[in-house]
Amino acid sequence: MTVISAFISKLGTSIASDSLITELTDDRVRKAIEDQQSKIVRIPKFHGTASYWGLALYGQWSTYNWLQNQALEAEDFETFEEFANSFRNNLENELSHLNFQQPMHGGIGIHLTGYEYINGHWIPELFLCSNFADTSYSRLCCLHLSRETYHIMSNKGARERHRWPSKKHGKSKYRMAVFKRLQKGQYLRYNNGDPLMFNLAGNTLIDLMQVLRKRQIFKGTDKLEIQRSITKWPIEVVSYIQENFCKDDTKSVGGHIHSVAVTPDGRYLDEA
Repeated sequence: MTVISAFISKLGTSIASDSLITELTDDRVRKAIEDQQSKIVRIPKFHGTASYWGLALYGQWSTYNWLQNQALEAEDFETFEEFANSFRNNLENELSHLNFQQPMHGGIGIHLTGYEYINGHWIPELFLCSNFADTSYSRLCCLHLSRETYHIMSNKGARERHRWPSKKHGKSKYRMAVFKRLQKGQYLRYNNGDPLMFNLAGNTLIDLMQVLRKRQIFKGTDKLEIQRSITKWPIEVVSYIQENFCKDDTKSVGGHIHSVAVTPDGRYLDEA
């Protein structure tokens, strides 16, 4: 399935993902067919990235290769929102031509991160593009595209089905609200693929850092490299748990853990 995560603060945006791709054999055994290639693609035009979970390969078709082509097409767009809308439409068209033997084979989710230049500031956004109906990943719905930062930061609670965060959140007053809250030290965390296991690991990491703070030995999170580690660590834990405690034919997360961080002005850290 993959686990991906994103962490957004005033320092920048960090993204991480495992690299395991599996397929079911005729005997219904899960077999690893890739565990090294990144599932993160850089989009330099918008100081961003695309990372995915769910559908990875179908015949000769590759999500990673398709994302690379979309990143090149980003150069043709003036705004991140215009690109995101085109991205969603192109993906819908692509999926419609793949002729999946079973509908669930086409289940896919993508974190599309980037920055928008508004009122003299680079402001981060995460677009969620997915056809999964919910985080059980057992049902599909229409392919939706939603802005996530203002919705999550405003603590609007669980969204109702078919009521994705409003397009109006692209207006400058909402984007500036996100910017101001980030400048005050607030941050945003996202993850998909296996939220239950990821959140257990992620929350444990936050608790451990609180212990260090109480002991007055915590060096802080004021460096993007540290933020990148915070984004990556829960995936490493989930991968370790599955590697050591799951039956061999049930692992869905593993392989090399890739991570990327990008500053608001478009400087990338580490490998993609």
